[in-house]
This record gives sequence, structure tokens and C-alpha cells, in this order.
Amino acid sequence: MYTALIQTRSSSKRLKNKVLYKILDQEVFKIVYKRVLRAKLIKKVIILTTTLKADDKIVKICKNSKIPYCRGNSLNVLKRYYDVAKFYNFNSIARITSDCPLINYKILDKGVNFFEKFQPEYASNTNPRSTPKGFSGEIFGFKALKKSFLNAKKKYQKEHVN
Repeated sequence: MYTALIQTRSSSKRLKNKVLYKILDQEVFKIVYKRVLRAKLIKKVIILTTTLKADDKIVKICKNSKIPYCRGNSLNVLKRYYDVAKFYNFNSIARITSDCPLINYKILDKGVNFFEKFQPEYASNTNPRSTPKGFSGEIFGFKALKKSFLNAKKKYQKEHVN
């Protein structure tokens, strides 16, 4: 079963609260959530945010909208992914960022198909880039996530999951 974890936080350095901006009365992260839900090969979609007070608003919106969410370490994004995947025993994870409101579920399904067919440890449409920015997605198994988590020593390795 494939689970999409949508990385969501309000503390962007370049544009604070960008995931809370509204487009046609919907927060950007909710638009991303609804678009990812349309993927046929992803069975569960969870907002993955931080334990920072600044992200309480994201959690409140999730609760009011009945959107599943998990909270975790704000400085170690890799740990946030690892903790959630381990707790829920996720085998395969699609990583999506919540600042891409144009994400296309068909691209996600293509990524899952590729991952299933070729069974790599990691698959992405960003290296080399095969879609415009804003349509990015990554898929990896728990084994690869655990390996990254256990071997990450430097700050940048913990800030970025890929």
C-alpha cells in the first residue's frame, strides 16, 4: 500500500505561511491534499507537519476538515518521516510538498507504476527533471528511508528527505 505524506509547515523562510494562503477560499495545503487523494494507486494521504506552535493552525484546519495529520520534529525532517513511517508500518511512501497546488495525481500514479515495475530504492521526477517545478514527487520504500535516517549525520541530510 502506498501512502502519501504531504510535508507541510508554515515557517517557510522565503514566504511565511505560504501553505495557509488561500486560492478560491481553500488553503494551499488543502488543495494539494485533495489533488493527491485523486491518485488511484495511493491509498492513504497524511499531512506531515511539525510540533511548533506556528503549525497549530495547520493542525486546527486538519481537525476541522477531518484530514489525517501527524506532527514531528521541526528541525529534522528526515526523522519526522521516519518516525511516522515506522509507527504506522508504512512500506512505500510518496513524498509531496504542500506548496505545489498544481500537483497532478496522474503523475503520482505514473511514479507508483514505475516504482512497482522497476522496484528501485528511490524514484523521483526531479533528477533528471521530467516535469515542471510544482509537479514534483518522490517515492521510496521504508528500507531506503531507514537507511537514510540511520546514516544521516549532517544537518542538510536531516533537513531534506531525498
